Amino acid sequence: RKKAPQGKDMNLSEPSKKVVKILKIKKKDSVLIITDKKREKIAKAIYEVSSKICKVKVVKIPVADHSGQEPPKKVAKMMKQYSFVIAPTSGSITHTKASQSAVKNGTTVATLPSITEQIMNQSINADIQKLQNYTKKLYEKVNSAKEIKITTPSGTNLSFKTTGRKWMKDDANFK
Repeated sequence: RKKAPQGKDMNLSEPSKKVVKILKIKKKDSVLIITDKKREKIAKAIYEVSSKICKVKVVKIPVADHSGQEPPKKVAKMMKQYSFVIAPTSGSITHTKASQSAVKNGTTVATLPSITEQIMNQSINADIQKLQNYTKKLYEKVNSAKEIKITTPSGTNLSFKTTGRKWMKDDANFK
């Protein structure tokens, strides 16, 4: 396995190509990239790759005080006007009303909360099919479980009931 570049040697072009490939962005699509001042370099790299394929707009929002903070109303409205939203941001907008509304409107929303350049470069080596297979197996186990118990050799002993919980697969499959 090839080691990911570190520090100033990081090039975000290849991982950005992988993001665009995973999303299956086509010429007919449109992409809205939502970012903040802490993730602008990542957004720029994704822009450079995706803008060679389709119409792309980048919008910068304030750094969120916490994950789950709604993006500005103007941005929330914009999210519904694109076929894809890619959001490399410091805080998560995954479970916001804006994201949920955009998805209901037909937009594919790919959030990258807390993504760093190092994580982007390490993810280039991920085997997506292997990730999806593993996630499917794990999902099948937790989805049918009534209780989950997690233990580790260092002494962690956690258990919780799963009744009434809805499980979702997060496996890089956006369609």
